[in-house]
Amino acid sequence: MKNTDKSPDGSTPRTISTRRVVTASAFGSTIEYYDFFLYGTAAALVFPSVFFPTFDPVAGTILSFGTFAVGFVSRPLGALVCGHYGDRIGRKAMLMLTLLMMGLSTAAIGLLPSYDSVGIAAPLLLITMRFLQGFSFGGELGGAAVMAVEHAPKGKRGFWGSIPYVGSPIGQALSTALLLLIALAISDDAFVAWGWRIPFVASIVMVAIGLYIRVKVMETPVFEELKRNREVAKRPVLTLLRTEPRQLLLNTGLHLGITVTFFMNSVFIVSYMTTTLELPRSLALTTVLIANVAYVAIQVAAGAASDRFGRRRVYMAGALWAAAMAFPYFLLINTGSPVLITLALLLLGTSIYVMYGPQPAYFSELFSPNVRFTAFALPVAVATVIGGSTAPMFATALTGWADGRPWGVAGYLAAIGLLTALCAWASRETRDVDLTKDRHARQEEDGTQSGRLEVEPR
Repeated sequence: MKNTDKSPDGSTPRTISTRRVVTASAFGSTIEYYDFFLYGTAAALVFPSVFFPTFDPVAGTILSFGTFAVGFVSRPLGALVCGHYGDRIGRKAMLMLTLLMMGLSTAAIGLLPSYDSVGIAAPLLLITMRFLQGFSFGGELGGAAVMAVEHAPKGKRGFWGSIPYVGSPIGQALSTALLLLIALAISDDAFVAWGWRIPFVASIVMVAIGLYIRVKVMETPVFEELKRNREVAKRPVLTLLRTEPRQLLLNTGLHLGITVTFFMNSVFIVSYMTTTLELPRSLALTTVLIANVAYVAIQVAAGAASDRFGRRRVYMAGALWAAAMAFPYFLLINTGSPVLITLALLLLGTSIYVMYGPQPAYFSELFSPNVRFTAFALPVAVATVIGGSTAPMFATALTGWADGRPWGVAGYLAAIGLLTALCAWASRETRDVDLTKDRHARQEEDGTQSGRLEVEPR
């Protein structure tokens, strides 16, 4: 789709291919999500025996999820560094860097020796690679969203902005499908010994394709206008902390509902089904795979709905749905029925992607363009450290203490959903904002008095 009207501010003529930009962002994000969540599934299924074989199954799983959490701890650092340079030198350069870093670190995980081969060095190397994955992902998530939204025409930013985020369900579906196919094709012993490594090493091929696609994408017209007007912030992080502390906190709460629910519904639930309920690994992976295919349509539909009904309203609906589904979710999972398990994943997962759909446009529109990359990435990364990184480990420990009963976890999910709904209620609607203008600027109706961005003295 050629956008030959005007740039997102509605004033600067420029011919761009919105579809090409969004496709490049979506493809790269799919690879990033594939790599990042491949680790999460492997952490639930094989890492306890490969890297922590001296511990009992529950302790090994908790330690494995502990290494999973390392990738979240490094995300704020990636968000700060990539956000700073994404607001200083451009969105595109940072997206090239994050994709390359993610691909190399993921492929390296597939080549790591086991604990039986090199002892304590094996989990230490695993933690190092996971740290690099997290750094990369911290920069990628905000950058891909901002890139798509700043290229999108006004009135369709919710729709086009949601498409890069389909990398989440598609990437998870790809990683789950590959692990499932390998698990079905070989014995359990072979899967633990070497089969799990194949999807990790294979990621390097997808990264090469992604880099080729991204190198052909133009910088966003919004950032180019910032450079032309010499309005690039010298210190985006300091500018952001000084001008937007309240909204940063609200955005952290807005993302908590997504990240906690997501990792409960994808990483923890695989471990819960295979360890606590003792269901077959293939059943757990198949139900997660089916649900993720459906999430793609839900996410894009939610993004488009936010163009019509508003970001805030759609986001709040998703959060309230998460709270409402927390207890029915585990009631359905505990039946052990493949159909009802899939239904449970779909019901809770719908809440995630109803929030995820409008998030790229919403979070981009909430902040001024000279701090937008940092402002998007930082609260998302912080929320993921607080909620997402600890969710599988915390839930595993909680069910262990409760002799396998999941109701404490359900209560936690419901509380997080309500907190996110409250943050959405406290935030403002942004559907019709001008992406090129400083958020605090007041513009006269005739357009003659435009606000200037707050720029650090040079």
